Amino acid sequence: MSDETADTQPPPCDQEIFDKGLAVCTFVAPSRITEAWVVKVREKSGQRVDWHHSGGRVNMLYLGDYAKVRAAVEELLPELNAACLEHRRNDKDAIFKDLGVEAFAFFGEHSRGLYRQGDFSAPEGYAPIVLDDDES
Repeated sequence: MSDETADTQPPPCDQEIFDKGLAVCTFVAPSRITEAWVVKVREKSGQRVDWHHSGGRVNMLYLGDYAKVRAAVEELLPELNAACLEHRRNDKDAIFKDLGVEAFAFFGEHSRGLYRQGDFSAPEGYAPIVLDDDES
C-alpha cells in the first residue's frame, strides 16, 4: 500500500456499530473527508457513530440517541459540504467543480439504512439480485 493510499484508507467500521447500529443518513463523499467528518459528529453528539459503504454510498450508523446524532449532523453538515466542494475544486479530473456533498438524505429514527440487515428491497420496476453462496 502506498503512503498516499494509507492516508486515504479509512479504518473499518466499529463491528458492534456495524452489526447493531441504526442509520442516521447516507451520502456520497470521499472516504478521507467522510472519516474526519464522522469523528466530529461522534464528538459533538457524544454518541457512538461510525460509517461504511453500502452500494457505493456512505451509510452513517449510530448506537445511542438519534436526536443527538441528527442534531450534530445538521449542525456540522455545512462543514462536510465545504470539504467536498474544496476537494472537487482541487481535483483536476472533477467535472462538476461547484458540487459539494452528493445525494445526502436522512433516515428515520429506527432505520437500518441502505442494503443492510437482509433488506434487499428495490424500487418498483427493479428486481434485486441476491447471490447465495450455497448455490453453484
